[in-house]
Amino acid sequence: MTWRSLVCGACGAPRTAMDDAQFVACEFCGAVYDVSEQRWFDATAMTEAFATTKAAVFWGSKAAARFARLGEQMQQPPLGGDDVEYLARSAEYHFVYTLVYPDRVPRAVIASPKARAAWASQAAACDVVTRTDPEVAGLAADMNRALAGFGNPHANADEIVAATRLAVERATRMYVALQARLPGHFPAPPAHYGRSTVRTSLLTMLAMLSDPDIYPRVAIEVFGDRHGVGEDCTHCGGPLDDRDRAVERCAHCNSVLERNVDDPWIASRVALFRATLDERHRRNELDTYVTALAAFSFVGAWALAGAERCAAYLRRAMPWLPAEALAFGAQLYRDVLAATDRDVFDTVVARPWTADPQTRPAPPPTPRDAFDADAWLEKSCVIWRQANVTTDPVLAALSIAIVDVLVAPANARPPITAALVLRFFDTVGVPHGPRAERMRVAVMGYGDGPAGDLVRALAAAVEC
Repeated sequence: MTWRSLVCGACGAPRTAMDDAQFVACEFCGAVYDVSEQRWFDATAMTEAFATTKAAVFWGSKAAARFARLGEQMQQPPLGGDDVEYLARSAEYHFVYTLVYPDRVPRAVIASPKARAAWASQAAACDVVTRTDPEVAGLAADMNRALAGFGNPHANADEIVAATRLAVERATRMYVALQARLPGHFPAPPAHYGRSTVRTSLLTMLAMLSDPDIYPRVAIEVFGDRHGVGEDCTHCGGPLDDRDRAVERCAHCNSVLERNVDDPWIASRVALFRATLDERHRRNELDTYVTALAAFSFVGAWALAGAERCAAYLRRAMPWLPAEALAFGAQLYRDVLAATDRDVFDTVVARPWTADPQTRPAPPPTPRDAFDADAWLEKSCVIWRQANVTTDPVLAALSIAIVDVLVAPANARPPITAALVLRFFDTVGVPHGPRAERMRVAVMGYGDGPAGDLVRALAAAVEC
């Protein structure tokens, strides 16, 4: 591996990067160097850009292609056991991760370019230690086995409390080991990082658990929260002081916080439901009964949650929905419920409902990156290699080629052409013989959908 020396165009700090790196983040100010464009992006400008649009995961962007390639490379051991090379790739991978999946990292990470760069550096350091240190690797595996206890949707509160307590113990031991090996990376007590890691995992799985009182018990009995209030600052994520006050000033970012907490059962379900709204926009269903059905489906046990909690969830989840769409969706949905759940459901939907059109979510933003055919091809080839296709290669390759079209908004579909898809077919070695026959099958399956024009054009091209 060869290296290049750079000087940050924003703050002047020196930076060393791999010769094949695509995105290089300044460790001092967080400005980003785009190697292909040979220029630094100002940190403040990047913050504003990231705040107004999501990274285009399913788009022919350089970030998406680089992310796919780095992920593939990191599955292999570093050449010659070179941890320095692996650390550099991991740092770039985690930084690009914040661009491609901004909704999957803590808000504090994407609050500024400097925070992005710092988080990527810390994540890469942990990644290397976990790969190279058997003790840390074993502790991480122990923690992950304990976290798997959250995956049983039928677990009761006692079982989740026990699983959480075990996970916190194991996560704390892992952070003790990381603190010893990475001085300065984890300045707070290891128990804070252990609880925070486990709390994040549990909240992610919370919507899959039926008992709405599980989290309040865990918060008080395991996490030690006061009256169910979170231990972390909602602005910077730092640990709050252990004082029971109505308001508290965070010692890390100086923010003043009120000690009240959202109902985790409601919040987790609202978050899951809201994640489906891009699809509702794409299908022009946002104001229809389909949106109501989607919201209903995340409740689970209506009788266990109770009418007040369920009503609050629906009001927060879809306040813009027209009353007639709610009523029609309710007529379709109620018959699938058991009698006890149906009684609560009927009570909830019988309440007066006034839509608030001003709360209607905006459609997904149009990707700002220009479509890059070479980047799209590289990303698609990585996906093909990871899929390890052994049967029906024509339809398998086609499904990879058109996924970007299927998930894109109607007004922002990537300009993937039949010629580009054929280039992909040839690059990955899709056999020529069965192409025409299998594409006729594809037209029957995809012809009436968003990718219909592309599939028909491709079918016509392989017939020639």
